Amino acid sequence: MTRIMLAKGGKSMTAEIICVGTEILLGNIVNTNAAYLAEKLAASGLDCYYQTVVGDNAERLAGVLKCAMERSDVILLSGGLGPTEDDLTKETVAKVCGKKLSVDDHSMERIADMKDQFSQTIDPILRMYNAAMCATTARLEIIEDEFKYRKLRCPIHHIDTRLKSAKSILGKLQKKDLDLTLSAACNNIYDIAGVRVVCSYIKDVYLIRDRLMAQDDIHIMEIKDYIEQPKGNGYRSLHIIIRVPVYFMNKKQMVPVELQIRTLAMDLWASLEHDIKYKSLYQDVTMDFSDELKECSRLIYEAEEKMEVMNAALEE
Repeated sequence: MTRIMLAKGGKSMTAEIICVGTEILLGNIVNTNAAYLAEKLAASGLDCYYQTVVGDNAERLAGVLKCAMERSDVILLSGGLGPTEDDLTKETVAKVCGKKLSVDDHSMERIADMKDQFSQTIDPILRMYNAAMCATTARLEIIEDEFKYRKLRCPIHHIDTRLKSAKSILGKLQKKDLDLTLSAACNNIYDIAGVRVVCSYIKDVYLIRDRLMAQDDIHIMEIKDYIEQPKGNGYRSLHIIIRVPVYFMNKKQMVPVELQIRTLAMDLWASLEHDIKYKSLYQDVTMDFSDELKECSRLIYEAEEKMEVMNAALEE
């Protein structure tokens, strides 16, 4: 049965949901928390008239909080509560409410013990992912070397690699609301090891994909083609999650690696977009360049297609 909760004066209490996180604003993760909270509020008899999403920016969050405090009886906040530097919810709420944060020593000891245990046990796991990253890079370098040996134009311009740190993995587990365990990390985070292949032309991206997929000991877990179907912000790249065999002294382990294959132009746009977007999110900047960035992505892609036609004519 629905409970009707009343504020002073006999009026129904109103609630407001504020979800904090730059990843939600950028569309990198789906805001499932808001739907869950709204459903629970309705079941409790609380009217929810407003839902707001705000990035990891203290000043903007403070403004949203002050507005919510003027119009709602109950405010629920989700996000920005983790251990990383951009998690500002607790500090901002305390400042707006004129309160001081206090530390629970027992909880801090438990958290410290948990982090120490995680960090100590994750080293072998990171070695495994590093081996998978190196194995993937070696396969790509063999492909690259074969093109050079045959005196053919090499489709690979350069290769970058990245291995997540223990701190980064912990932060991602907390943002996903998962257990802080190695099994949770291995079963739910597939980009611990990352390899980015930057090519000259669009057709080179798919050539590298086909060369890798032809290797029968590589297992394809997931393919997301953001070149054919760009993200809403204009981002283009081919993302592939693969499992590669890593041979240890007494066993073979299939380890996931995230592959990002993109062109030089796509890589340039992604780097500049990241710089511009995060400057506007973390600094007190009110300008929104979303439309301009999408237009830049479209123009760059059109230029790439024209240059690819020119290159194809020269190669005939």
